[in-house]
Amino acid sequence: MNPKKLIWLFTNRPVRFCLLLLLALVDLQAHAQAGNAIAIRRVELLESTEASLPATIADWRPFVLPYQKPLDRIDAGYAWFRFTLPSPDSDEMQSLYINNHMYGIKVWLNGEEVGGSDAPPGRQATGWNLPLLLRLPASAWREDNNNEMVIRLELHRFTNVLASVFVGAHDELWPLWQQRHFSQGQLSQFSFYLCAVMGLFMLGLWACRRHDTQYLWFGVSSLCWSVPMLYMAVSYAPIRHDWFLVLTLIGINFYAVTAIRFLHRLLKIELPNVEGWHLSLITAVSFIELFASAKLIMPLSLLADMISLIVLLNVLRLCCSAAMCTNSSVPPAAIP
Repeated sequence: MNPKKLIWLFTNRPVRFCLLLLLALVDLQAHAQAGNAIAIRRVELLESTEASLPATIADWRPFVLPYQKPLDRIDAGYAWFRFTLPSPDSDEMQSLYINNHMYGIKVWLNGEEVGGSDAPPGRQATGWNLPLLLRLPASAWREDNNNEMVIRLELHRFTNVLASVFVGAHDELWPLWQQRHFSQGQLSQFSFYLCAVMGLFMLGLWACRRHDTQYLWFGVSSLCWSVPMLYMAVSYAPIRHDWFLVLTLIGINFYAVTAIRFLHRLLKIELPNVEGWHLSLITAVSFIELFASAKLIMPLSLLADMISLIVLLNVLRLCCSAAMCTNSSVPPAAIP
């Protein structure tokens, strides 16, 4: 690298701020530890259509977390998880921490409901990208080491997950929740606002300069990408979650279409036939996704990504060919 560019990289204030922010995030990730909290892996599982707390003698079976229900085999309304905990060693406030879960959760400790992440009436909780930290009241604990905790997870179409579960002192679990909430929730929210504002700004520029269509395609691609960022940032789906997920995947599909068209305009590459076939294929795959069964959604999404990747690799090939032609046409004395 040119020494002047290297000096500029470390003396430019915005660059230094971004580097410091990145280092801070890495340091926060490295120091976020569970401490003495109990990691729950082995549980008892019961899948049931009943929303009320199951009986002790129900058909529980041993299970090892994480839990993920196959998309095409959702045959129950709820997944119940049961395990026992020892009494806390100190008087510190105890909490339950779940770093990854899908849909609404309710928690019982020794038969007492202590909270959860239920959605408001008429809405579905996405929640998979946001952690859950739940305080456990001291009054719910027994003095013996046979405290029974039960977790209820709602089952719906598309991805049902319950991953790592920790129980321990609130002060030890709080940094874990804070780090994950920032890196996955708040950053996604910031990305959504940034994409939406950038997209509208670029469309405003295009309205003033209609002949510069790169502004149009960059603005539309930013708005398309704001859809998955919204999906990652919200706790509750604004519409039915299966519709919301499919629309998010379609947004990603058309982000690829518009972003590649922006690259074509920016690099002055004219490939109308390639663009037409790309748009037709992505539109066909997206239309099928609207009506496909749950088990076909992800394969169709991967197919759309593969089609866009092939078109993008063609752009890269053209850029490399143009660069090689440019270098070969420069006289040897002009090459540093």
